[in-house]
Amino acid sequence: MSTSWTATELHGEADDRLLTVAVAASLVIAATGGCTQVVNYAFDLGVGALDSSMDGGIFGVIGDVSAAAAAAASWLVMVRLRPRTPTTVSLPPLLTFIALDKILRLHDHIPHYLVVYAPLLVGAFVCLVRMTRRLPRSEARVLWFGLALLALSFALHLVGEQILVRSGLDDSGWARQVKAVVKHGSELEGWLLICIALTLGAIRNPPSRGLGTRLVKRVAAVRRRGDRATHADRASCGVHRQP
Repeated sequence: MSTSWTATELHGEADDRLLTVAVAASLVIAATGGCTQVVNYAFDLGVGALDSSMDGGIFGVIGDVSAAAAAAASWLVMVRLRPRTPTTVSLPPLLTFIALDKILRLHDHIPHYLVVYAPLLVGAFVCLVRMTRRLPRSEARVLWFGLALLALSFALHLVGEQILVRSGLDDSGWARQVKAVVKHGSELEGWLLICIALTLGAIRNPPSRGLGTRLVKRVAAVRRRGDRATHADRASCGVHRQP
């Protein structure tokens, strides 16, 4: 028992180290993106791929990939986590739609898209919050941080311009650059953390046996109990028949 406990503990420590490395790598990616965008603006390099005022560019592509990876991780969660619940079943299609919209910019062609998208965004947020209860503690904490960063990015998307105007900074190029870097960086890091949390959380929860296997085992157990009862009845009858 001691050996088994030690092996389990070591496996958990290895998973925690993997989580730490993955989170550190995501922070490096997001920080690199922010720094290169600031350098591009500060030295007026004119590199369009590093322009923080645009949704495209190199780190826009990385953000699209991270959102798609988070959606893929949600499908892995649905496959591996048992029992399946409305949360694990609803989350994959919601995140997949959001990722496709982010990549294809579908909402640019929908007037007042926030009214249409609000139920989907709220549904995805609620599902991710509920997922924190299904994941190991470390992965759940990472998922919470990812959600907080996405919420920050979305808030800046909605009211960031108004904040600049009311602060008298709407004519400041640096203020706009900082807002754009924080908005894009928090979105990128948020998706990366959600992807990491869902992926490692699913891997640390091995899939349970299927329903068919459980039914077969239950039927076999019932038959064994029935056979034992039959043998006991026959033995009892044999005893009573003896003179």
